Amino acid sequence: SDGRARAVQAFAASAAAGSLLQQDARWVHFSGTHGVLPSGSDGRTQDLYVYDNVIAVIEHETNHRQILVGALLRSGDTWRLVQLPPALSMAGSGTQVAQYEGYFFNSRNDAPIAPEQVGAPEMSAEIQQLLAQLEKIDLKLVDVSSASAGQLLNKQRADVLVQLISKSSSAEEKSNWIRQFADTVSAAVQSGSYPQGIAQLQSLDSQVAQAGGADHAYVQFRLMTARYGDSLRKSPEEFDTVQEKWLADLDAFVKKFPSSGDAPEAIFQLAIAEEFSGSYDRAIAYYGEIVSKYPKAPIAIKAEGAQRRLNLKGKPLALVSKSLAGQQIDTRRFSGRIVVIHYWASWSAPSKQDMVLLKRLGSKYGDKIAVVGVNLDADRNVAVQLVQNSDFSWPHLYSSGGMDSSLANQLGIVSVPMIFLVGADGKVVKTSVHSAELDELISKLLK
Repeated sequence: SDGRARAVQAFAASAAAGSLLQQDARWVHFSGTHGVLPSGSDGRTQDLYVYDNVIAVIEHETNHRQILVGALLRSGDTWRLVQLPPALSMAGSGTQVAQYEGYFFNSRNDAPIAPEQVGAPEMSAEIQQLLAQLEKIDLKLVDVSSASAGQLLNKQRADVLVQLISKSSSAEEKSNWIRQFADTVSAAVQSGSYPQGIAQLQSLDSQVAQAGGADHAYVQFRLMTARYGDSLRKSPEEFDTVQEKWLADLDAFVKKFPSSGDAPEAIFQLAIAEEFSGSYDRAIAYYGEIVSKYPKAPIAIKAEGAQRRLNLKGKPLALVSKSLAGQQIDTRRFSGRIVVIHYWASWSAPSKQDMVLLKRLGSKYGDKIAVVGVNLDADRNVAVQLVQNSDFSWPHLYSSGGMDSSLANQLGIVSVPMIFLVGADGKVVKTSVHSAELDELISKLLK
């Protein structure tokens, strides 16, 4: 609230000094880093949905320019500023160079910002024309009807971004377009809609490598990810070979770019791979590395939860949350019974298969066991409908945010389904239980 009060005062001063925007200007392009700050961390009592490092392209009549906005917080159905936009705080201040470091996350737009980039000079007519082309292509991609049409549109989009990169008038603007190119082309390659994009990413990687700086790491990570996704799609039968190459690439990336914003994600992927292969000690070490070296990274809270989960065996476990039905559930109330905790989502076919089995086991063992679901759907209503239609009548805990919800993060859940088995004494017998072994494990515990 102190920050809000200061922002109001600063806004009054900025408005008195002269407006950055014409009265009838409007924004035509918006980009930023979107994420969830989960409840239960840093004193938060609810999930917070935020945008950071927000850039808006502003149109006035036939002219465009780029404005640094900063950070936004969702409040109900609206998005609210949490500070005076950096563009306004610099307008008329005479500041020669300023940096925006990010309010919630590390900045992806941390290049020096000169006054002319956030103030008066307008974008050239050529840049405006390219922005118009980009907007038309994006609209067509929404309703693309064939693979060939999708490839053509993705190529056109990439070509426009290349031109925007080459014609950028500042380092900060160029960096923004480089990163948008890397993000969108990498995503298109991974989806299979634009395999030719790998060659373009390689070309861009070579260019930014010569310039050095943060953009090199950013592009290289997305090139790696695109290659990995493309290889898995083309050669699924060679999974082991592809996976080995991917892990080697991740390890090399972390060593080469330890200060990159993508380094924590690279380590997280290494941790997941070790966990899934059964190398739990190595996985714990990787998760711990994220927590110790990158405590402010968005992925750190999930890494800390995964580290906690892998050390749970033989320790008490209690989950406390509202259920899909709106009731407050504390799993300790089932003390004296074997408890099966099942993390699931409606979009996961194996999750639904497990739930059919759990329903059968519930009938078989009666009040000797208790089943507790933990739903990780982003849309609560979808989960409620599945539970009601299939009569999965045991309690299902829920917190908003899907795979990034507080319930998912507190134990670092990275995939569903996942089953925990808790003994009658409240201590964890086993995590990552396979559904095929569940009946036998319950039977042994009851003997």
